Amino acid sequence: MVKFAVVLCIAIFTQNSIAQTRSAASLQMAVDHIEVGLEHNLVGKRVVGHLFAGIANQNLPGVFRDYTFRIGAAYAAYSESQNQIFVNGGLGVYFFKNEQNVIAMPMSDIGVRYSHTLKRFPKHGGLVQISYRCGRARYKQQFSSDVLDIFTMSDFRVTPLHIAIGYLFKF
Repeated sequence: MVKFAVVLCIAIFTQNSIAQTRSAASLQMAVDHIEVGLEHNLVGKRVVGHLFAGIANQNLPGVFRDYTFRIGAAYAAYSESQNQIFVNGGLGVYFFKNEQNVIAMPMSDIGVRYSHTLKRFPKHGGLVQISYRCGRARYKQQFSSDVLDIFTMSDFRVTPLHIAIGYLFKF
């Protein structure tokens, strides 16, 4: 039964996954970040490359003082004229800013994105992205005075579950 369901899903996805040639710009917002992105077809009609840059806040609520840059690719698992489902992944750098310094942390993500194009305005649409992000940085801080020197080791981790909604403009 499981094999039949897998074969049926693959058959449905390959039948309807003729994605249109696409170049698009997007604006994604989540609780802890805002990102602007560009995407364009890479190989064939199913593989799309994307580039994102944004601001984020992982340590202080409401204070956007960190920066993110990501590059990646997405595969169109399902595509029709208005609805697309992409499986995506990427690598990036998260610049975490604290009181003393800026720490560059490597980051990776994998997830699923659903985008819907408006029927009346075919260049405009919305998107919802759910992904899992990995990123961890270990850094050392030094506090010193005339009497005492203190060294501390700290860890910084990116929030693993990433849920964003956004606007998509195709050109």
